[in-house]
Amino acid sequence: MLTAATTPPRFATLVALTALTTLTLNMFLPSLSGMARHFGVDYAAISFAISGYLAVTAGLQLIIGPLSDRFGRRPVILVSLAIFLAASLVCATTDDVEIFLAFRLLQGAIVAGWGISLSVVRDTFGPRDAASRLGFLSMAMSVMPMTGPLVGGNLSLVSALAGTPYAADWRGGILFIEEVNEEPYRIDRWMTQLDLAGGFQHAAALMIGICDNCGPQGDGPSLTLDETFDVHLKPLHVPAVTGYSFGHIRNQFTLPLGIRATLDTGAQTLTLLEPAVA
Repeated sequence: MLTAATTPPRFATLVALTALTTLTLNMFLPSLSGMARHFGVDYAAISFAISGYLAVTAGLQLIIGPLSDRFGRRPVILVSLAIFLAASLVCATTDDVEIFLAFRLLQGAIVAGWGISLSVVRDTFGPRDAASRLGFLSMAMSVMPMTGPLVGGNLSLVSALAGTPYAADWRGGILFIEEVNEEPYRIDRWMTQLDLAGGFQHAAALMIGICDNCGPQGDGPSLTLDETFDVHLKPLHVPAVTGYSFGHIRNQFTLPLGIRATLDTGAQTLTLLEPAVA
């Protein structure tokens, strides 16, 4: 029988649990199209893995608190982790879409990691320290969504494919775009088209490369290139960075499409999480 802990967990453990809660949703989104093809179902059917998961986590948050008060924080989180790991194993090995969706819903048990982490912080730290620690937990939730597959390319070409079967799917991914020899009004039009077609807010992060020779031409009124990007990027609630060294320039780095990566906007780094070649 599981017993309540007599000492508080390390704070790093709480951060990891919080990050895992977010990661299980954000790393799932980019794979929906591939999973629909794998199971031979349409996209709407496999999307239940997201909507159902969110519904389960919402319901669990109503009972996790009372359960942890009754049985203790440690037993509840250990049981939740065990359910999550078992459900993940089934999801990774089954070829039946109904079994997959059923156990995907069970993966929602991991939401206990976030709820109980908040409770532990309030239980073990004073008001001033608790506010600081809760900030770290919130940071973990914001950093983990910056992990996703690299998707994108030249802005005019990416926007031209919007609405076609070959359109870029950046949901949960890191969208990167660049351009060359185009005026801001054209860039504004293409950015608007992409946002309306797919919604930049569904990306894990956005990266803007070097847009060479893309300033206003002539004497007419025009936004600058930076102002054009500000119009589209500032209202977003996702990390967005500009000026990264890729595009139609001599000194550039290669961005392998589809490779999972993590964007750290604080350190200004992009880290590939898997090899780009076999």
